[in-house]
Amino acid sequence: MTAKLIVLYSDIKDPRKFDEHYRNVHIPLAEKIPGVRKIVVLKVKGVAVGKANYYQVVEVYYDNIETLKKAGESKEAKEALKDALALDPNLTILIVEEE
Repeated sequence: MTAKLIVLYSDIKDPRKFDEHYRNVHIPLAEKIPGVRKIVVLKVKGVAVGKANYYQVVEVYYDNIETLKKAGESKEAKEALKDALALDPNLTILIVEEE
């Protein structure tokens, strides 16, 4: 079963600076995490219902939940997490698995 990490960014002060750093620094860091199959970056343009205040949603795909958990223990993942928290200290990270 495919597993993925979903990262929700909301507390972005300077979108242009965020986007540049994300593209040039963070994505290359994330691509080095063992087991990463695909990274999808989505810009939030609005909500259909509710009051979600997200700027960006990122999906990081793994073959399965075990691979995702093992990847999370790697030095590459810890470095990427440190960088993500510097970009948005209030980010939300979800771990999901397809049924």
